[in-house]
Amino acid sequence: MHDVHPEQAEIHNRLRHDWFTACSLAGYQPVEVPPIGFADTFTTGHNVAGGRTYQFTDRKGRQLALVSDSLPAILRLARGRDLPEQRLSHCTQVFRYERRPRRCFHHLGILEVGDGAATLQQQRMATTRLALTLTGFLRERLSVTLVLFDPGIWRRLLARALSEKEANEALNHLRHIPAEHRASALRSMGADSRSVRVAEQLSLNRPVHDQVITGDDVLDERIETCHAISTHLRRRGVNTTIDLADLHASEFHDGPAFLVRPDGQERLLGDGGSYGAFADGFLGVPTAVYSAVVGLERLADLSKPAASATPADIAVLIEPQDATILLAEDICTELRKRGIRVWDTLLSSPLRLHLRKVARLHIPYSVIIGTRELEASHVVVRGRDGIHIPVQQAELAAWLLSRGTAGSP
Repeated sequence: MHDVHPEQAEIHNRLRHDWFTACSLAGYQPVEVPPIGFADTFTTGHNVAGGRTYQFTDRKGRQLALVSDSLPAILRLARGRDLPEQRLSHCTQVFRYERRPRRCFHHLGILEVGDGAATLQQQRMATTRLALTLTGFLRERLSVTLVLFDPGIWRRLLARALSEKEANEALNHLRHIPAEHRASALRSMGADSRSVRVAEQLSLNRPVHDQVITGDDVLDERIETCHAISTHLRRRGVNTTIDLADLHASEFHDGPAFLVRPDGQERLLGDGGSYGAFADGFLGVPTAVYSAVVGLERLADLSKPAASATPADIAVLIEPQDATILLAEDICTELRKRGIRVWDTLLSSPLRLHLRKVARLHIPYSVIIGTRELEASHVVVRGRDGIHIPVQQAELAAWLLSRGTAGSP
C-alpha cells in the first residue's frame, strides 16, 4: 500500500473530476461501489483471480474479499438496478496481492450493459464509443496508441474442432504460448488444415492494410470489424494498430477489444472491449457488456507533475481579539463563497514566524486582520515576493480571482 501526498492527491482529484466530466458527454453516469464484496463475485466466470485476492471470513462465516477487479463489482451494481440498458462511469479502488509497485490502486472506468446478446455491429459501435471516450480524456495529457484485436476470432477457429468447454481451455493454452507455435497447437487439437493456415496468418500480425482472408464469413467479418474500428478511430485522430495475434484477457473478451499503450512504452495504461461471454457466465443470462479502464495512479505517474501543492490561496492571520476574529470570519466566509481557499489562523507567535510558515506551505498571499483593519476599509495583501498591496476589503475576492488564485474544483 502507498501513501498519497498532497501533490499526488491534487493530480488524482483533477483526473477524477475530468474523467467523470468527459464520460458524461457520452451518457455515462457516475456510480460508486464499496471496496468489499462476496469472494465469489471476483472469481466467477474466469480463472485469473488465483491467489491475488485478499479474502477473509466475516462473523457469519461468509467468505468476503476486497475488490480485485472493477468489472464484476460494477456489473454487480448494474444488475441490481434492473434497467434494460445502462452506461456507467466509475473510479473503483482495486486490491491485488501481487508483485507490483502498488497492491492498492484505482480503475477509472466506463461500463455499458444491455439486455440480450450483442451483434457484431453493436460490438463495433460500442467499442468505438469506449475508445473515443477514453482517448478524448487522454488527448491533452499524453500520446497513446490503441492496439486492436479480437479473441473471438480464435474462439471461432477452436470451435470448429472442439466443444465449448474444450475451446475455452484451449484458448487459455494458446494465450500462454508464443504466437508462432499456435498453428501447430491447433493441428494437434484436430483442427482442419484451413484453420491451421488461418492461425499461421494471424500469428504473423500482418499490417493494417494487408487483411487476413479466411474463407469463413464469420471470421472475415470479425477481422473486417477490427479494421473498420481502426479506420474510424484514425479519422478521429486516434493512433491505432492491429494485432490479431493478441489474446490479452481472452477469458473475458468475446469481441473487438483494445489495449491502451503510452507511446514509446511497453507497459499498458488500460484496456477495453466487449465482455459478453464473461457477463453471460457471471449473470447467468445473455447480456451485452462493454467496458474500458485506465489506471488512475499509472496515469498520474505519466502526467506532468503538479506545482508544489498549496493548501490555500491566501493566509488570513488574525490578531486574537473578539472584534478582529469576527471581521476575519466575515472576510473568510466571503472568500470561500467565491471559491477561494483560505488558511485562517490566530497570531500566536511573532509575525515573522507565521510568515515563514506561510512561505513553507507555498501559500502565495497573506493578509493580517488586526485593530487597524477594524477601522480601515482596506487590507494590506502581502505577496510571495514581499510586496505589500492595499486592497479594498469589499474587493479582496475579485482581486484574488483576477490573479487566478481560485482553488481547484
